[in-house]
Amino acid sequence: MPPRCCTPDLPQPDAALMYRCLTEFPGRAPGCLVPLSTLGCELRGGRLWRTVADWPRVLHALAGLTRAGIISHLPLALTPDQSALLAADPYA
Repeated sequence: MPPRCCTPDLPQPDAALMYRCLTEFPGRAPGCLVPLSTLGCELRGGRLWRTVADWPRVLHALAGLTRAGIISHLPLALTPDQSALLAADPYA
C-alpha cells in the first residue's frame, strides 16, 4: 500500500513533496516525528514553501481526513492563540 501522502485524498504532487521533505531530509531517523514548524524552519523560515508545495491546500485536506477519522493524528494542547499562529501561514 502506498504511503498516505500518495493517495488521491491529498493534493498531488504537493503532499508527496511535503512527505519527502519530512522523511528524507539529511539526518532524519526513520519514523521520527517532525513538526511542520521544523520543516518550515528548514525551508529558510518558510520562504521556500512556494518551491515545495501549496502547504495551506495540503494542510486543509489533511485536516479534513483527520476529522473524518481516515488518518490518525497527535493532538496538541494549544491555546486558541497558539492554534491561530500555527494555522496562519509558514511565517507565523
